[in-house]
Amino acid sequence: DADDDGDGDGGGGVGVGGVAAAWGGAGAMQVNVRARQLAAVERMLRLDAPGGGRGPARGGAEPAGLAQQQWKVLVYDAFCRDVISPLITVGRLRENGVTLHMLIDAPRESIPDVPAVYFMQPTQENVRRFVQDCQKQLYDSAYLNFSAPLSRELMDLLARSLVEINAVNVVAKVFDQYLGFVSLEPRLFTLNMRDSFARYSQPRVDNATVEGCMDEVCRGLTSMVATLGAVPVIRCPPGGPAEMVARKVCDALRDLAEQQNSFFSSNSRGALEQRPMLLILDRSVDLTTPLVHTSCYQTLVDDLLEFGLNRVKIPPSATTDGQGNVVPSSEPAKVVTLDKESDSFWAEHAGSMIPVAVEAHQKELQAVEEQENAIKRHTGQDPASLAAQNAGGTTALLSTVQSLPALLEKKRFLERHLSVLKATMAIIKARQVHRFVEPEEGMVFSKYAEKQAVKDLVSDAACKLEDKVRLFSVYLLTCNPSQQDSDELENAMMSSSAGEAIDEADREGLLKSLRYVKKILSLSRFGKGGAAPESPAHRGGAAGGAGGLWDFASLTRTAIQNASRQVKSIVGEARVLTSVRMMHLACKEATSEAQVAEQDGQLMYLDPKVRGEVAPAARIRSAFSRGVLFVVGGGCFAEHQNLQDFAAGRLALSGASAALRLGQETASGSMAGNKDTQFIYGCSELVNARQFMRQLAQCE
Repeated sequence: DADDDGDGDGGGGVGVGGVAAAWGGAGAMQVNVRARQLAAVERMLRLDAPGGGRGPARGGAEPAGLAQQQWKVLVYDAFCRDVISPLITVGRLRENGVTLHMLIDAPRESIPDVPAVYFMQPTQENVRRFVQDCQKQLYDSAYLNFSAPLSRELMDLLARSLVEINAVNVVAKVFDQYLGFVSLEPRLFTLNMRDSFARYSQPRVDNATVEGCMDEVCRGLTSMVATLGAVPVIRCPPGGPAEMVARKVCDALRDLAEQQNSFFSSNSRGALEQRPMLLILDRSVDLTTPLVHTSCYQTLVDDLLEFGLNRVKIPPSATTDGQGNVVPSSEPAKVVTLDKESDSFWAEHAGSMIPVAVEAHQKELQAVEEQENAIKRHTGQDPASLAAQNAGGTTALLSTVQSLPALLEKKRFLERHLSVLKATMAIIKARQVHRFVEPEEGMVFSKYAEKQAVKDLVSDAACKLEDKVRLFSVYLLTCNPSQQDSDELENAMMSSSAGEAIDEADREGLLKSLRYVKKILSLSRFGKGGAAPESPAHRGGAAGGAGGLWDFASLTRTAIQNASRQVKSIVGEARVLTSVRMMHLACKEATSEAQVAEQDGQLMYLDPKVRGEVAPAARIRSAFSRGVLFVVGGGCFAEHQNLQDFAAGRLALSGASAALRLGQETASGSMAGNKDTQFIYGCSELVNARQFMRQLAQCE
């Protein structure tokens, strides 16, 4: 279970007031999909019916108001465990009356006179396991909560099975909760699928598999929209997975609104003045971004360490060998939770360049230690001197002492980050990750690279094959080199990596991913419909050896500042990624014929409130300040950060020069520079470069 995410938006359903709160209407709070989901989960745990028509209750039982005071058991499947894990702590579960929480497929003993809250996906296996629990009489009563709507077939199966074992009275209520997604941050969610890109991109995949994958994406994305409670306008590029998902989601939202009139209410005082935009893209529009080496704290943690569901695993001592491989240890790995809603340092510096985060960490930890020492000195005075102080001084001292718990809590978070920063910087140093940032940034945003500079890196035996394959793949996808140059660089890379100690299966997987990239390049060259992307710590006693961390961070900062100047000289626009540019296109105002033609020429327009095609004259052409960018086939933290930077006005599409992120962008000229612009980023799964390359290898 993970840390608290702070306050939710309270109880109530997804009525109009909830919509305004979720989407930041006039005078409302900021967009926070995580708070909305947390509130829904807590209603479920209190045995409340989903409000505002969010999910129909099936069956009858005692009023929820009486049931919520009872202690209860929570039973979930693996997927729903991951939904709850980043949202709620064990302590908060206790506050909601949950005394025990267990997996549905784990051995469980009977707990009589206690109700059970089941939270699971609507699958035949889960229905079968629940019926078995009823047959064993494990619990007094059961509240069934499905993460997505229960199909008619599964509902009939559940009813028949319960009648056969005479256990119908065990079921108190059945709810469709529409919670089939994982909220990691206020504006970040994932459907937590596995191999979502490979599932529909493999060469011999059958239509049923593709259809099943798109249906799964549709269920998760529909759940997210339902949780927010506003009917969006949907846009997507024509053809491919994006259109398949967009049409399915449009139909699902239309059916939902028609079946339950109160689900998407729009006639109350809290209603939105404007509907949100939902832009659905396929990963193939930009295969490059998940592969690029970055310099930001959060993206590097995800890239270099084991990071998932807001938890990062740090190997003991974070020692590495000469090639960046973590040296095994008999000690258990340390697990650290990184949560932007409870950790102010992570909230402020997750998107900062790693040397900037190290420097800020050093200053903050030093300041905390100085305040702590000052408090100790004051409280160490003898009583006579304290009594001699005037009233104002005594009040000031009392206030200082009362601030000690908050100070120690801040220190605890900073010490967590020290271990994360040291582990990250150790791998950066061993693998020389910082050397890859400049050339890849230049390739992505200028579509140009000096062949010799690329050759120097791929020929360096000190660099890992994994990093070199990533660099070479980015080069192929962005610079479109000649076959001769491509062969020359590949030969140099393979020659320099021949002696690297790497598992043969891993080596073959890297090469397979490279072959897939080359296939994509070949198809794009010959215009055969390939999916070619449109690329666009601390010094001092408490730190315990952080001096080396700081020294290397300084060197890394210098190297990336030099890269900034070089990239700045060749890139004419700010570093806005392809997907974010498309989000800008979908959300900007279109008043002229040229703007309308640009929008409609690149993006389809779907409206769940309208059956059939929407006539061009009936389409909403005003600017959208609220929206969701969703990527089918996997997303990454770099894309999420780029979207948030753009929405906050730190990046612009024109009128500003480009630079690498140094934590100080002041670019202007973006339509998203308005403080009211709020975009949510979502994807079928969050992948780092290694995970994405494994999927590319499956598609070869």
